[in-house]
Amino acid sequence: MGENKNRRFVVWSVVGVAVVLIGAVAGGFALSGGTPSPMASLTATAEPPLAASSPTPQPTDLPTPTPGTTQAPTETPDAVEADIDDTASPEKDVAVRVASVHRFEATGALPGEVSGPALRVTVEIDNQSDADLDTSLATLAVDFGDDRVPAPELDDPEAPANPGIVAPGDLGTIVRSFTIPDGETDRMRVSLEMSVGKPTVIFEGGVPAS
Repeated sequence: MGENKNRRFVVWSVVGVAVVLIGAVAGGFALSGGTPSPMASLTATAEPPLAASSPTPQPTDLPTPTPGTTQAPTETPDAVEADIDDTASPEKDVAVRVASVHRFEATGALPGEVSGPALRVTVEIDNQSDADLDTSLATLAVDFGDDRVPAPELDDPEAPANPGIVAPGDLGTIVRSFTIPDGETDRMRVSLEMSVGKPTVIFEGGVPAS
């Protein structure tokens, strides 16, 4: 009888303690308003951070290039050809002719110049137009033979400089000297270029042997 009472006392004591603990836990949860404990917050799954959004490229308005003025290339007029004894007219009221071809024996004065038979060619330019004629950049060339071999030009002290400006009504002369082998003067060409944009004047023929 005594042992049964003690067992029932122990059982009821354990039950009472459990009831008290359950009540205490329930009351604490109620007082906290149902907020989970800090440990519960730590175990919650963290949301991944938001990925940084790349800025959307904006179209760039490039200025439309302004078309520039392109200068058309200067067209070279056709050459004016004449016999070596005739007069050529490269432009209106301008007459050009081979005034003389003088033979002489040249002595090379500069490195590369050849001594030997030479020709001093004089070309006259008669300006009967109303405008000045600029001959400061005029060039004179000679070639000879069927293959039109260029004749080397000499530094001739007797050949004056270009006349420069030939005024209306004036006559200008251009003189150049060239070495040409004997026997090669029966077919030669004298070419005069007065300036850019003007036709080249070509005189063709032979010069009698001396």
